[in-house]
Amino acid sequence: MRNEAKWALLLFLVASLLSPLLGMFPPIQTVQAQTQSASPSTVWSEFESFEPYLVEYANAYVYVTTFGNYTFKKPLVYLMNYTYRDGTCLVKYSMFWINTTDWLIPFGTTVLVSNNTMFKFTVDANYLLKKRASLNVTAQFFKDVKPKISVEMQKTADWTQGDFEIIWWILSPGTYLKLNVTHTLDMKSYGSITLAKTNVDHVELGNTTNLDDWKVWSLNTWEDYGNCTVYGGNYTLLGESGTWLYVKFNTNDYTVDPSTV
Repeated sequence: MRNEAKWALLLFLVASLLSPLLGMFPPIQTVQAQTQSASPSTVWSEFESFEPYLVEYANAYVYVTTFGNYTFKKPLVYLMNYTYRDGTCLVKYSMFWINTTDWLIPFGTTVLVSNNTMFKFTVDANYLLKKRASLNVTAQFFKDVKPKISVEMQKTADWTQGDFEIIWWILSPGTYLKLNVTHTLDMKSYGSITLAKTNVDHVELGNTTNLDDWKVWSLNTWEDYGNCTVYGGNYTLLGESGTWLYVKFNTNDYTVDPSTV
């Protein structure tokens, strides 16, 4: 991982400001099952589909969808939580950011669109009190299609950081990474961020080593984008310690389009 020490310093600087907000998710509104489908074939097809809708709380935007609830915190809307239809938390935090030679601080978040089918925001990336870039994130929600997230990075005239990668941080209660149809890797066993998989277009995270025992799990995919490298292990990000995973997209790619179900 590039500049891990600088990331650690960044997290120390901002954790005192942000960590009090990390536990402020509202009570998740559980969507009750309607008629169970005759032959559910995937983790997200267990229930009948319905049109997505937005519930806005004082401290969060919650999108209630066929696939579960997607929660964006206020004012830190770049932190997303994903909860399955039965109330199981599958992704505690999800965050897109920019990896560079310098550590960029998230600042100046603005919500641009918040309606029943779309949530769009921009967050500034600052270095030495100057805005160096912005990250524009658009999440689209559908009745029968898994949500689509588009991320676009835009530099400012003050950009001096050279090459960059968009990275996707994920903190999941499920620490077991599916390697193939029979094997998993417990990323909790890694004492620090370590290379986990290469040339992959998705990751699946569950809560036990035995795949046959997985009842619900998270599928984080970027199959439309292409293959990427995945890292995982014990880490502290924005004051949250746990088993983090991150996806590193290609160097100097300005746009990515993943999803979580």
